[in-house]
Amino acid sequence: MESLLTSAAGFPPTSTSKSTTSSTTGRTIKRLTIFTAGSWAMPSEIGLGCTSNALSKPGPNPVSSHNIPSLTNTIRYTTPGGWAEFIDLDLTWTSPDGSLREEHAGKKFNNEFIKASHQANIEPCPGLYLEQWMKDAGFKEVKGEKFVWPVGTWPKDKDLKERGAWNYLQIMEGLEAFTFALFTKQLGYSKAEVEVICAKIRSEMKDPKLHIMFHLHVAYGQKPAEANTGTS
Repeated sequence: MESLLTSAAGFPPTSTSKSTTSSTTGRTIKRLTIFTAGSWAMPSEIGLGCTSNALSKPGPNPVSSHNIPSLTNTIRYTTPGGWAEFIDLDLTWTSPDGSLREEHAGKKFNNEFIKASHQANIEPCPGLYLEQWMKDAGFKEVKGEKFVWPVGTWPKDKDLKERGAWNYLQIMEGLEAFTFALFTKQLGYSKAEVEVICAKIRSEMKDPKLHIMFHLHVAYGQKPAEANTGTS
């Protein structure tokens, strides 16, 4: 907890490609970065669109990546020996110091959000499964990384503080947008009840002693030089 509050934690760069060193050749090569936060990311017809919301089996035993066009299409269109990278979130809210507790409105909301997402056949934490999905799709030398994604300006490191500020802003301004449909259609909440929940969260998040965060996951891997992915 102390290191997170006082020093920088790693964050992935924002560019859509980066260099990596092959463990077999030692050469530095480029790999494609793909955000799996919706089919809008890239055109799915060329195999780079990402459909994390299209999962048909949520929860701890997610559907095989062979049923997710973004991964199978990506390896199909990747040059043999080329690299691809996927980025997505684990939307489970937590805290590094125990400041976020089960009785908090934010934690109750997060638990209900995850429950509603599963009921709607949407996987709210796809980042947890990226490595396995890439392996299932046929990628080799798959590696995964996990990064802290703070909510608010509580980190002392300036980079984490800036990212936390932007994350805080998008959550505070978007609460109703990503809550109303799930909570009313999947959980039976009324419009008034959702409004009360959002108001409680906004009030609670103004507490500087509340250190909310979740995680961003990155997974990257290489298409074998002699690829047999079953997608040709």
